[in-house]
This record gives sequence, C-alpha cells and structure tokens, in this order.
Amino acid sequence: MCVFPNSWGKGYARKAVKWMINYLVETYQNLNFCADVNVQNHRSIALLHNLGFVRSTFFENIQSNQDEFNHEVQYQKR
Repeated sequence: MCVFPNSWGKGYARKAVKWMINYLVETYQNLNFCADVNVQNHRSIALLHNLGFVRSTFFENIQSNQDEFNHEVQYQKR
C-alpha cells in the first residue's frame, strides 16, 4: 500500500482495506470491524464511509503521542 501523497486519491487504500476485510470475513466468518479516527482526518473518514462503516461513538480529548488532545470518532462495520 502506498503512503506517499502523490498516491493519495487513487483508490489504493480502498482496494487494500476491502481486500483485507474480505479475506478476514472469508477466513473467520462473522466479524465486527471498528476504526478510531481523528475527526480532522477527512480522507480516512471518507474511506470508511466508502467501505460501509458507520459512525458509532465520539471520543473527546484523546491524548495523542505528541501530548496533544484530539477528538476521535469510532466507526463500525458488521
């Protein structure tokens, strides 16, 4: 999976995550997936929506690795 900015928006992340979810479901059957995302990470939120995830929980003032406090949203897919 490419993480370089010039590769963003070309569907690589969507394909990779979709493949991973399909593989896990085929291998382990009934799974629930969740993702915690910073509310300012609009690209990741759009990706999750595109993959069928729905917003479930809001977390306020989560401390990051840089000693900052952020707001995060959890998305789930069943």
